[in-house]
Amino acid sequence: MPSAPHPDTYKAYAFLEKGGDLKPIDVTWKDPQPGKIVVKVLACGVCARHVLVVLEASLYLNCFFPFRDVPSCPGSRDNRRRRRYTGDREDLEGRTTRRRRLARWALLDMLRLSGRQFPPVLLPTAVASVPDDIDPAEVAPLMCAGVSVYTALRDMNAHAPDVIGIHGMGGLGHLAVQFAKAMGFRPVVLSSTSEKEELAFKFGAYKFLDGSKVNQAEELAKLGGAKVILCLAPDDNVVQSLVNGLAPGGEFFILAVSQGGTVPLGLFVGKRLNLRTGGAGTAKEEEETIDFVRAHDIKVLVNKFPLAEAQKAYEHRSAARFRSVIIP
Repeated sequence: MPSAPHPDTYKAYAFLEKGGDLKPIDVTWKDPQPGKIVVKVLACGVCARHVLVVLEASLYLNCFFPFRDVPSCPGSRDNRRRRRYTGDREDLEGRTTRRRRLARWALLDMLRLSGRQFPPVLLPTAVASVPDDIDPAEVAPLMCAGVSVYTALRDMNAHAPDVIGIHGMGGLGHLAVQFAKAMGFRPVVLSSTSEKEELAFKFGAYKFLDGSKVNQAEELAKLGGAKVILCLAPDDNVVQSLVNGLAPGGEFFILAVSQGGTVPLGLFVGKRLNLRTGGAGTAKEEEETIDFVRAHDIKVLVNKFPLAEAQKAYEHRSAARFRSVIIP
């Protein structure tokens, strides 16, 4: 069955050379293959890991901007399943499944794909349903930062009202504080300055530790130690500097990766500490994240950019206080 009405061409932004900037390109429309749907993008978050596309552009020549968190509105239907999508909001996720949307490790590896088409063409099993009454710009970060933090807090080795250290108060951190508070934990924000102290307490922080004024590990130890420290900002020295702030049997949960750093294995062994990593979840977990945010009235802060400023949004991915979101 033919697609819903659509333009003959559409605008996209692409990395066309290694180390280059995003450039506008015009792309000819192609109908999706049977069993797939095409979606109109309403908002797109910019993730720090998109730098991998620029650094390895030899693998991505002529690829489209590597969209990761994309609330969207399908403009077609799945011919084989006879399920209508036209008009419904969906989210494009980085994972897909063969049989079940809950298959956690069936990863759609973006490091081996030629980018993402704009509008995206994807399998129905790779989308999460998004309510109509929520701002797409606020949904976008939930599909990457939000679900990463939600699943980390859900799966970590801690129970309310344990102390949870939250390293970083940016796009992931401001969500982590609110999520942790809603789950009954005592979130302690670990920041390098006092710039976001007021905001941290507004969102439910139990304590705020400014690393320029206090030894954060010592202050955590005074509280009995953190059961978990969520590392949400790239920092080569984060494990080394905060390890003494963990309670015995505690764990580091790293969601933001730096380029270097060391892990003091002796302390990990002596205190029976754990080191874990995480990432974005399944379509089902994305829907759970949205439901959790709505149930607890969690605020999602973003910096909006029009599509014409895609390069500016990309440049602000780390410098911005919160997640940059492109509005096509």
